[in-house]
Amino acid sequence: MGKFQWLVTICIASAQFTMGWSMLQMSFASMVPDYTCIVDGGENDTTFNDTLNVCHINGTECSRYLFPGSVRTAASEWGLVCDLKWVKATVTSIQMAGVFLGALISGQISDLFGRRKTLYSFVLAHILLNGIAAFSASWIMFAVMRFFIGISIGAILVVVFPFSIEFLPIKWRQS
Repeated sequence: MGKFQWLVTICIASAQFTMGWSMLQMSFASMVPDYTCIVDGGENDTTFNDTLNVCHINGTECSRYLFPGSVRTAASEWGLVCDLKWVKATVTSIQMAGVFLGALISGQISDLFGRRKTLYSFVLAHILLNGIAAFSASWIMFAVMRFFIGISIGAILVVVFPFSIEFLPIKWRQS
C-alpha cells in the first residue's frame, strides 16, 4: 500500500473509532449514581439514606430524587430511576433500531448518490447529531437524537468498507 492508501485507512479508522464511542455512550450516559429518595410531607420532608437507591419509603412513593454527587448522567439529569428506569434500555433499543434502518437504506443511497457523498454526509450528520444530543432538553429529545445517530452509524458501517476497498490497488481487490 502507498502513502495515499495509508492516509485513507487512517481517516476511515478515525471515523469508525468515533462511532464505537458513540455506540458505547449509552453505557455511560445511563449510569445511575447514588441518589436520595425524598417524600414531600408538607413542612417535614422525609429523606432516606442516599447509599440505598430506593423508590419507596415505608410504602410511600418518592416524590423526587436528589443526586448529591458531582456525576451528571442522563439518568440523574431526567430522573430516570424507579418508575422511569425502563427509559434507559428503551433509548438503547431505539438507537439500535436506527442502526438497523441506517444499514438497510445506506446501500441504496450510496448507489444513487455515490459512496463518497453518502459516507461524508453520514459522518457529518453523526457529528452534528451527537452535538445536538449533548444538549437535549428531555429524554424524549435524547431518544430521538439517538435514533438518528443510530441511522448514521448503521449507514457509515455499511458504506465504509466498499468505499475503502475502492482505494486498494486492483491486484489486491481480486480474490
